[in-house]
Amino acid sequence: MVVAMGAGVGAIFEQGTDEVQSAFKFAVLNHNLNISARRFELQAYVDVINTADAFKLSRLICNQFSRGVFSMLGAVSPDSFDTLHSYCNTFQMPFITPWFPEKVKENSPHPPI
Repeated sequence: MVVAMGAGVGAIFEQGTDEVQSAFKFAVLNHNLNISARRFELQAYVDVINTADAFKLSRLICNQFSRGVFSMLGAVSPDSFDTLHSYCNTFQMPFITPWFPEKVKENSPHPPI
């Protein structure tokens, strides 16, 4: 008997990213339905935001971290990206995004190539 372990993935999307949200939900569902090949089950924690307010976003990110997520995924505006990217770097949390902003802050430890 194989017991599937759960792995939490935090996802933060801005309103208007319905296609990206659908793709994410489809990928998680597809992974979880593949019982014969998967080694763990994904648990997705999805939040949809409508603001680039750094304080509200910080609270939301901390809430995601408190759920025990092992990585973050986000499709957000450049302003929200900076905050989310900073938290993930600080806490060494993998951050996955379908795009990368063209303008990165000067003091970013990861300048664009």
